[in-house]
Amino acid sequence: MHTTTYRRALTLLLSALGTLTATTVAAAPAQAAPTCTATYKVTSSWPAVGGQPAGFHGEFTLSTTPGTKTDGWRVEVHFRTGVEVRANWDSVMLLDADPTYVFGNAPWNFQIIPGSTKFGVTATKTANNISNTPWSIACAAIPDQDSAARLL
Repeated sequence: MHTTTYRRALTLLLSALGTLTATTVAAAPAQAAPTCTATYKVTSSWPAVGGQPAGFHGEFTLSTTPGTKTDGWRVEVHFRTGVEVRANWDSVMLLDADPTYVFGNAPWNFQIIPGSTKFGVTATKTANNISNTPWSIACAAIPDQDSAARLL
C-alpha cells in the first residue's frame, strides 16, 4: 500500500512537470550606446546697421561612434546672453529658452552620418561684441532600436 501511494505521487509529480515548459531566452550582446559629438562654426555674420540687430548663421556638424546607427539625435546649445535664435534648418527646435536651445533631428536626418549630418541656425544678438560661439554644446544620439531586434 505504501508503494502504491509512492507510485501515485510520483506519477502526479511527473505529470505536473510534463505540463511545465522551460523557456530559454538568449540575451542579445550588450551594445554600447553610440556617442555623439557636435562641432560648430559660424558661416556668416553681420553687424548692427540702421536699427537692425547684429546677427550670424551657425552650422552644427554631428558625428557618432563609427559603425553605429541612430534612430535620432538631440543637441543642447547654450548661447551667450543676448543671442536669440530666430530660425533653424535641418532640425526641429524642441526647446526655446533663450539663451538655451535644444534641437532634434528632422524626419529625414535621424541617422547620424559623420561629416554630413548638419543643421544650422540664424541668430540675432543685442550687441556687436557678443560672441557668436555657444558657451556649450551637448549632443546625444538615440540608439538604433532595430539593431537590437535584429540580434534576437
